[in-house]
Amino acid sequence: MTDVAVATPCQQGSRARLLSLQMTNFKCFDERTISFEGHECSCILGPNSSGKSSILEAIRFVTLRPVKNIRGLVRRCRPAILQCYVTAVFETERMGRVTLRRGVILDSPKEHRVTCAVADRDSALKELPEAKYASWMDKAICWTEADVISSQFSLLEENSVTELLAKLPKALDELEANAEISPPMLKRRSVSSQSLNSVSSVTGIRTKAEAWVARRVDELYCELSRQPLDEHYHSWGDGGQACLRRLQDGSFTIFVSERRGVAALGNGSPLECLSDGDRDLCAVALLLTLPGLLSGKAQLQDALPPLVILDEPDSRLDKRGALCLRRLFSGPGRPTQCMIMSLNNHYAFKDAPDTIVLPEVVAQPPVVGDALGDEDDPYGDARPRARAGIAARVQHK
Repeated sequence: MTDVAVATPCQQGSRARLLSLQMTNFKCFDERTISFEGHECSCILGPNSSGKSSILEAIRFVTLRPVKNIRGLVRRCRPAILQCYVTAVFETERMGRVTLRRGVILDSPKEHRVTCAVADRDSALKELPEAKYASWMDKAICWTEADVISSQFSLLEENSVTELLAKLPKALDELEANAEISPPMLKRRSVSSQSLNSVSSVTGIRTKAEAWVARRVDELYCELSRQPLDEHYHSWGDGGQACLRRLQDGSFTIFVSERRGVAALGNGSPLECLSDGDRDLCAVALLLTLPGLLSGKAQLQDALPPLVILDEPDSRLDKRGALCLRRLFSGPGRPTQCMIMSLNNHYAFKDAPDTIVLPEVVAQPPVVGDALGDEDDPYGDARPRARAGIAARVQHK
């Protein structure tokens, strides 16, 4: 087998683009390949149970991001197939096309293995231990923690506006702690002044970062809340204002107004009075802003994260909000690569040029005795809630 090339450390601008994703016996898919080639902002549309979230989960799995239940990635079917694979092809500047493959093999109802393999250009896949796979992948595709990958319902849970606001003080603390401070001068008489300058520098970095976050959140909220000027949504007017404020205890909140300037004067609506849609717009604005604080060097740039993947961010938005979301991610300052999963309830993405439509996946009918906890069930702990529910009904009878 041909050895793969040794990946070198990432350089600025050397991020890889995901070209295709092949899922084999993965969750709801028996075999499915999704192509992202030529797509800058892919709109993945489909009804419930069509596999939108499975695509996001496959991306998380193959790039070593956390997944909730690794055994649950294997598709449940009869006859049982006890392994699944995700194969991702990326385009890189330095290495050409590279391939990552990761799989799960269920050896028994309680034991499983995870396999990893890589390939560069036209070489064959070579299996690697997970630690080497992680190192090779990091250097090859250069995806970082500054990327935004938000799962379904996360805007209601871990990425809700209240949760993101709660994370902001810690992010500012870490930025302040990691700030680069010049070493003291050699002359003893200059130590005191140098120390004061260092403290002033660190304090200035935090103040600058806090002001940047406030401005950036307002700019993004303005884009996401623009008002249409015609019934066909062809022309757009100004958006609203989101005013970030630090409270006396060091926490943050947001005041919002439909007209620019009203919230800044103290007459905006407080967070607890906002509609679900407006809260989600604030959450998206914060979600796209906070990664800018992760560099640790206060290199604050007015740019969207290079990779943005959002699963049903429009679930509580109206058509106007969904169209504003699409405009933001397909406009001049768009991310390097973006994916939006949506039910498309308002048909805001129906005319998008990079649309991928998923049909509803037809579930396999259950087999009698499948969920009764048979000892020979190869999936083991795959359906604990189903077995518990059946056991309760049997006991009740």
